[in-house]
Amino acid sequence: MIDENARLRERAESLGKSNRHAEAERVWRQLLANTHVVDFEYDDWLRGAAGCYLKLDRPLEAGYVFLYLHQFAQALGAFTRAQAPVELARTREVEGRRTTGDTARDHFRAAGAGYLEAGCAVQAAVAYSLGADPKRERRVWERVHSDARLRALPYELALVEFNLGDASLRAGDKEESERRFIHAQRLLEEVADDFEAMGERHRAFDCYAVLLRLGKDSGAYENLAEGYINCIRVLKEDNLKFYVLQYYED
Repeated sequence: MIDENARLRERAESLGKSNRHAEAERVWRQLLANTHVVDFEYDDWLRGAAGCYLKLDRPLEAGYVFLYLHQFAQALGAFTRAQAPVELARTREVEGRRTTGDTARDHFRAAGAGYLEAGCAVQAAVAYSLGADPKRERRVWERVHSDARLRALPYELALVEFNLGDASLRAGDKEESERRFIHAQRLLEEVADDFEAMGERHRAFDCYAVLLRLGKDSGAYENLAEGYINCIRVLKEDNLKFYVLQYYED
């Protein structure tokens, strides 16, 4: 297998040098199907494939390969060439997760601006949250909240209300935070009841988990207790004893 991989790589590189990039791309893909090799060897194949995609004027695919390799400058260049704003923002976000401190915050905030420009408001709000910019985050969640489609999606509306309360709390607006948390609580309780009535206990569990988080963030004992008690009840009904014990210990 090692000899075969070496032969295929030599073949791909030879085809590239002969400007037969479409044929070379097929060989690189054949190589990349062999995933049980050491990382540095596989990364070399990926770099070869990315270069081939650029030669074929397929910068979007090259950008994804560079992003996987965490070669952020090359990924940004490829996605810029591909006119792919969402992927540009995603690259900033991933780069933020790979760094720390002010540098990470700058990347997350740049990702937020990029997502917002691309019309991806939820991703923008999350990026601003990661970038410790609660005021911008709250403005974006307000924009999401104004979307009329949410009125028919009570669970998603509850999540937006919760995130608005959370962002408001971090922005220093305690009154607004309490108002949002109260509305989120009411929605989550109603939606959880509906899910349980339909037999979708896993989705009801999601609601109770958010209620638990709400109790922790707001310091509200009733929400905390309600979240834990119902999570334990649903897990017990599904006979997930290990997780029941974990939540009980918490």
